[in-house]
Amino acid sequence: DAIYKLSMASRASPITYSLVFFSQWWGYYFTIVNTLLVIYKSVKASYYDAGAKAWDCISLVFFISNNQARLSYTNSGNFWEEPEDLAWSLLGHLICIGLHIYYIEFQSFVLLIDIVINSVGLTLAILSLLTTLIQGVTLYHLKIQITHEKAREKQRERNNKGKDKDV
Repeated sequence: DAIYKLSMASRASPITYSLVFFSQWWGYYFTIVNTLLVIYKSVKASYYDAGAKAWDCISLVFFISNNQARLSYTNSGNFWEEPEDLAWSLLGHLICIGLHIYYIEFQSFVLLIDIVINSVGLTLAILSLLTTLIQGVTLYHLKIQITHEKAREKQRERNNKGKDKDV
């Protein structure tokens, strides 16, 4: 009975779910705008060399794949209440935050729109990281409580069996 109460105490975080939803849509928007920006920079800037273009394209593809994996792990970890999935998503969050910082600070040719879209993406990623971290710690703590409660129930059963034999 106590295990059932503990397992029902945990619910998927609606805040994390909402951030995943908005981050998913923001990722689509970010991909389209960033692709158009790479094309614009290639045409407009004469000093935007081939190496920088190639690196921007590679980092964009890496960002897209990492962002999708990060959101997938966050969503499954939140929905199915799996701390392991949330732990993998934390790694994806850190990579995503690093890429947003790269796009704002270290990219070879930065426009104002780059700063704006990456600032929004960075804010979403940091908020999602924080809610995922809180959700992961909560779920891990709950799993430990359930494990301890199961051990206590087994101990009670052993104690009751010992008392039954004595009678």
